[in-house]
Amino acid sequence: MRTTPRRPRPVFDHSSGLDIIGHRGFGKSAASNPGENTPNAMQSAASAGADWVEIDARRTATQHLAVFHDSTISPTRLISECTDTEIAQSDIYLLTDITDSLPEELGLNIEIKSSLADAGLPPRERTTGLVLEFLRQSPIPNRLLLTSFDAMAAQQVKNEEPDIPCGLITWMRYPLEIALNTAAHLGADVVAVHISSLLLEKRQTAPRDFTQEAINRCHDMGLQIMAWGVKAPQIPVLQDLQVDAVCVDDVVAAIDYRSSQD
Repeated sequence: MRTTPRRPRPVFDHSSGLDIIGHRGFGKSAASNPGENTPNAMQSAASAGADWVEIDARRTATQHLAVFHDSTISPTRLISECTDTEIAQSDIYLLTDITDSLPEELGLNIEIKSSLADAGLPPRERTTGLVLEFLRQSPIPNRLLLTSFDAMAAQQVKNEEPDIPCGLITWMRYPLEIALNTAAHLGADVVAVHISSLLLEKRQTAPRDFTQEAINRCHDMGLQIMAWGVKAPQIPVLQDLQVDAVCVDDVVAAIDYRSSQD
């Protein structure tokens, strides 16, 4: 028996074309850098006109959530081993610091950074479980998307909080068809692929436009597509391909290139 394709609610609304997501807030290409994963970075992204910001969430030894990209704060110290005092002394913000000051007009993409310790923990104590419990205890008014390279994180979100949009991130040059199939089978709302997976350099020589066909099929299933690692000059091509969102390091330039297509 043929089943009807799922049609989740769109995460990205295209009100200004494809959505611009500031990587770790405002990215890292600005001349006046407000830092990464900081409240100032979120404010800068909002002031520049970003639609969303992306931040990283890692579990600490006290089961709090540090907003930090790397897994370590030193060559010998994991974030997952750090106490609240160590986190504060390292000038690392907690998730609550970000959400308490986040402008309401910004969407918030929390990338769940699964830790080595997660493998031996029950679901509620894993990084994903801690993020979900945080959002239950401290709901925010912002649009929300939870993403991860860890497919089990996306599955846990869908199992425990199906109304929270989730996405699967895939690595550089990861085959596009496998990324889309995996995300669809997980029931994800978004698949976040690296720009290299979109095979832009082959579009002019391929016998058929595989990239466009894959994106169309993605949309037919109700799955939206985000590209990360995107440089601003690539945005017009991605708009033509109907990519839904891009995660960028240069928010200002990305918005300028998007506007040039209007």
